Amino acid sequence: MASNLVINGVTYSGVPTSPATPRKPDAISVTTTKIGVVLVMANGTRRWVNRGTKHVWSVEWAGAREATRAALRTLHQLTTTFPFIDELGVTYATCQTEESDLDESYAYTDPSNNLYYDLKITIRES
Repeated sequence: MASNLVINGVTYSGVPTSPATPRKPDAISVTTTKIGVVLVMANGTRRWVNRGTKHVWSVEWAGAREATRAALRTLHQLTTTFPFIDELGVTYATCQTEESDLDESYAYTDPSNNLYYDLKITIRES
């Protein structure tokens, strides 16, 4: 990953064992969706009328500490859009999460009774 993720002003730069800083994700995948319609001409020729593109990111952490889980939970509970700087350092001014875009599950507890979680959030360009 070339750059740290910055989501709504929170930098995800911590290491896996960092108890206080949201950590870097383990995996990021991006889907680019074309926005538009297909017009079918009288002779059957198809024409794409493009109105733009939007991105959707799936960001995952395996075995993350509470700081990361709490930051993602707070992000998902926002009722407004937020800025997002992706792994390439590109800024997207208005992004959002939607219903069921946050998945969290208990991963394990270490010998010091620290909890670890497997996390996945979907971030959508607005």
